[in-house]
Amino acid sequence: MKGWRETVALNLDSAAKMLYCMEPLRRPILQAILSSLQLPEGSRGLDAGCGIGLQTLLLAQAAGSHGHVTGLDTCASFLEIARALTGQVGLADRVSFRQGSWNQIPYEEGTFDWVWSIDAAGYAPQEPVSSVQELVRVIKPGGRLILGLVFAVPAPRVPGFGGAFKRQSGGHRALYNA
Repeated sequence: MKGWRETVALNLDSAAKMLYCMEPLRRPILQAILSSLQLPEGSRGLDAGCGIGLQTLLLAQAAGSHGHVTGLDTCASFLEIARALTGQVGLADRVSFRQGSWNQIPYEEGTFDWVWSIDAAGYAPQEPVSSVQELVRVIKPGGRLILGLVFAVPAPRVPGFGGAFKRQSGGHRALYNA
């Protein structure tokens, strides 16, 4: 993915620009998380709340040359940027983007091997448990939901959401394992 930052226009809206600028700080942590997850080669995943697609690209690399990742976001301008970045780094055959909401994910039950959503949970469009249930609905039996908050991205507080997490060993927090 060398050189992708140079391909991004400098006139991004403020939210997209924040995501773009924070990426270098977040990348090492996200790569460590992905390394520990060992996503299956050739797996199919959903990046729910993909924003401008930076994590989607990391996920596509982690899923290997036969894998596929779909980025889902409600913001059309974010998805435009995500598509442009994906084309620039040569992953268009392994990544696609679709506009949609967590409230009603536009895929059938059991479509994906795993669903990833990092830092988008605070933006869930409805009561958090219902949002998580909708994410789980599109995961194949035995698949995984990777849901979390990293750092450096201010997210709105959703009443009751923090209470849904439980402390896991190693200081990580987990909400759901499908």
